[in-house]
Amino acid sequence: MNKIPIIDIHGHIGNILYPFGGNLIFKTGVKFPPSSILQLSDEKYLFRDKFPAAILNKIFPMWSMNCERSRNAAATLENFKQSLIDTDIERAVCAPIAPNNTYEDIIKAYNADNRIIAFTSPDFTWRSLNSENSVKIMREKLISELRDGAMGIKIHPILQEIEADADEVMQALETVSVYSKPVLLHSGKAAYYPPAERKKKYTNYASIIRIERLISTFPNINFIVGHAGLREIVSVIELLPKYKNAYVDTSFQPPEAIKALISTFGNDRVLFASDWPYGLRKPAISAVKEACNGDISLAKAVLYDNAVELLKL
Repeated sequence: MNKIPIIDIHGHIGNILYPFGGNLIFKTGVKFPPSSILQLSDEKYLFRDKFPAAILNKIFPMWSMNCERSRNAAATLENFKQSLIDTDIERAVCAPIAPNNTYEDIIKAYNADNRIIAFTSPDFTWRSLNSENSVKIMREKLISELRDGAMGIKIHPILQEIEADADEVMQALETVSVYSKPVLLHSGKAAYYPPAERKKKYTNYASIIRIERLISTFPNINFIVGHAGLREIVSVIELLPKYKNAYVDTSFQPPEAIKALISTFGNDRVLFASDWPYGLRKPAISAVKEACNGDISLAKAVLYDNAVELLKL
């Protein structure tokens, strides 16, 4: 397949799991961890559920989580640059997850490497304060960052500990709906923290049912359903294609699933993503190219054109 320019619509920089995660971005000499046998298997088989990863993930779920956490802890600008080498990726979204890292963190990284596409993220920590003034501050900050140039909005219901269809999320989206910026949503069950941190209860906050409610409520906002629901992809395919404002990204999906997404959402609503640092970019690219089976125009749409159109680049 001929060389095709690529935009990665879903990725991160800095530590997204803990407060002050932006401090990681400019650290140097942080070695990106070698892939574990789980990750090697997943990436070798392009995210197909094959042995040994399929077995090990079920027997040792904490191992898989710890492997991902190791990559998160190495999401420096230095490693970001390394991840783009030999990939044909021209630009890559870096999405903060407030309050752990912020738009201000991403803009600093962008100023050092303009291949970064900076998103913003609403800060829902004021939720516990039950203060109307705090909501106002959140909304004003979002408006300021969108006017400053944020290219999209990231919401991660699990990490931000808020249901995808919560009233506070609705309030944030009402604020940004006039700016014609896409909203990137984490979708699907996922675990990020060890049992001692008592956060398992949040893993269902990004269910496809909740996300459907959100998408149907704001037909004038384009939503990117991150990871196409992970293991809930069947629900994504059943429930979301009818919404013309629903897009999906390809991160962690095997070629067969990507084909199904293209078949149901159409050529123009499927977007390439790696979710770096959690996912490596090269296997994610290979999965899309295999799904496109030599159709260069289709591959270019998924890898590049759809993101250009959606982000108005």
